[in-house]
Amino acid sequence: MTTVLSLAPHMALCGAFGAAAGVCLTHHHATASAGHTEPKENDMPERHLWEIDHPYYCTEGNYFVGGLRRPEVHTEYDSWAEFHEEWGGNDPDMNLVFRWDWQRDNGEDLLEGETAGPDKLLVFWVLQRKAILRSTACVVTEADEPAVRAWLADRATTIRAVWEPLIPATA
Repeated sequence: MTTVLSLAPHMALCGAFGAAAGVCLTHHHATASAGHTEPKENDMPERHLWEIDHPYYCTEGNYFVGGLRRPEVHTEYDSWAEFHEEWGGNDPDMNLVFRWDWQRDNGEDLLEGETAGPDKLLVFWVLQRKAILRSTACVVTEADEPAVRAWLADRATTIRAVWEPLIPATA
């Protein structure tokens, strides 16, 4: 069996969202004004996930569920592997990822003698069938980045499909 790699997912992400935003969301390069062009290897300054600063922020959990019920809408994991075991293979339509943030403690708020905490990946979900807004957080390391990036890219295809009819097509 021969495996054929397709540029279709890249073109769909870069072409649809990228044209509207003026940037390729997969490779973080500017898109051509007349339409998307495939980036050359040397002009793809791939940013690390912890270097990406999304606009605004999202609060963990759910405003309407707190106190002793908070674990129903926010779960924390000690590692990417632990998180992925529970959430990695779930149905992306019923468990829609609408946002993620790789948080890194920059040490700004540390007192003398304190050390920075571990990096965390926050994932924000809408469990669409039940109208549940929830979040997860897991400790991640730089070594986890390729697996995290691949998983997030896969999840991006689902939310892209929701918005694609409203995003102008590119040449």
